[in-house]
Amino acid sequence: YNKEEDDYYLKDLNDGTGTFIKIDKPLILKHCFIISFGDSHMVIQFSDTKAKMTIKFLEGPKSDSSYNFVIKDSPVTIGRMENCSIRFKNNTLSRQQCKIEYRNGEWMLLDGDGAKHSTNGTW
Repeated sequence: YNKEEDDYYLKDLNDGTGTFIKIDKPLILKHCFIISFGDSHMVIQFSDTKAKMTIKFLEGPKSDSSYNFVIKDSPVTIGRMENCSIRFKNNTLSRQQCKIEYRNGEWMLLDGDGAKHSTNGTW
């Protein structure tokens, strides 16, 4: 807690596997953010202009798989539904686990479909 700014901050102490925060409102994605859900971990990478986004899975059933998206592909959906941009057959995920939208020059991560949160959360 910072008294001067009347605000709270979270700092990772570099001990273990990192600090994960459950997404409960839209989050502006940054280059090299790691997103987790179920047993999957993925890293987000952007081109210099953010016009292209690459999602690379580090762990889980899609480990070592990469997916490329451009602004016109927005929204990018991840989940079990057939119409998801990245589809999983794993029943531990929600039908729509999370969604990535391009808004006002930024790629935004939303848990669930944006209106209803996923069952187990996106971290």
